[in-house]
Amino acid sequence: MEYKRPISPHLQVYNIFSKELTSGPSFLNRLTGMALTVGLLYVVAWLFCMGMGQDYYDMYLAFITSWFGYLSLFGLSCAFYYHLVNGCRFLIFDLGFWLTKKEVFLTGLGMILLTILCVVVTWGCVYFKYFI
Repeated sequence: MEYKRPISPHLQVYNIFSKELTSGPSFLNRLTGMALTVGLLYVVAWLFCMGMGQDYYDMYLAFITSWFGYLSLFGLSCAFYYHLVNGCRFLIFDLGFWLTKKEVFLTGLGMILLTILCVVVTWGCVYFKYFI
């Protein structure tokens, strides 16, 4: 007996770029979680360099204050805030609140705006503290 149904229909059913802002943010939440796991290496390297002495710590500071270091820290801060805000949103969904299509869309839009606001405030503080 031969079946003509796909083995994994969820791959054809879900639209990552849907206008309801449900499956796309969920997928991006997983990606940002993986990025934060890689970003944990920055913390481990920082602690390692502090333990190894001033020369190693100076090399780490030279790396982290380079253009690539700032770019990667910016990306990690975007991933951190997105993952945090979207995780809170999905916790609210798990509690059974805001589950209508309109509320899901509004919370998705609010999540994106809150993420942008948090990143701008964070990097505004960094900029005004260290560059001016």
